[in-house]
Amino acid sequence: GMVPLQKTANSLLSEILNAAQPAVFNVPPVSDMVEDMATLAMVCVGNLNRMLQPLRLLAGVEALVAAQAMDLRDSQGFASRTQSLHDIIRSQVPMLTQDRSLGQDIQKCAGILTGFDG
Repeated sequence: GMVPLQKTANSLLSEILNAAQPAVFNVPPVSDMVEDMATLAMVCVGNLNRMLQPLRLLAGVEALVAAQAMDLRDSQGFASRTQSLHDIIRSQVPMLTQDRSLGQDIQKCAGILTGFDG
């Protein structure tokens, strides 16, 4: 089933939260304090870059779980964009009816979300 996805989602969230920590707590002065303090912007950009893949995969987990929930409700009465995304996901990822590894399904859903424009 999908219960093990809780561990996957939690692991991805931990990576994101770790990368979201402040770059430093004590910004060093530069240029003998004639100019602004060091911004450390590139450190922050690097941290953001470290977050992108886990964020993408976490969104894939959410999309996979949402598609399964829609299937269990017979996918009726949803907004057109929601239904459209569901249909695209189901064209590449079958409904979970028996236990299987979901790693590739998460990757596919993440890829679908990357290109989805409604």
